[in-house]
Amino acid sequence: MKKIFFLSVVAIIFPLFIFADQPKPTYFRVTSDGEIFGLLEDGTPFRQVNIEADFRLQKFSWSGGSWYISSVGIIEADDDDEAIYTHRKRVEDMSFDKQTSL
Repeated sequence: MKKIFFLSVVAIIFPLFIFADQPKPTYFRVTSDGEIFGLLEDGTPFRQVNIEADFRLQKFSWSGGSWYISSVGIIEADDDDEAIYTHRKRVEDMSFDKQTSL
């Protein structure tokens, strides 16, 4: 559980720090099911909510945009269905790569 919490926090904070001119988080809370809600330093709310229950896929959103976060990295997608497809494709590709490298 600590690992999931840490990864969730990193998933929020890391992308925000990549864009140095973007406001930083000043407050956030993590719910019991791993969703995150908070405020940026300029007062803008942000959230990271669960999208898929079969695997960990969350959508991070704020007024400046949104992206998806999963065990296979950050996913840029137009909607939840595209993000789910991209996640599954990456997992499939990773499995294939492992099989062919043996």
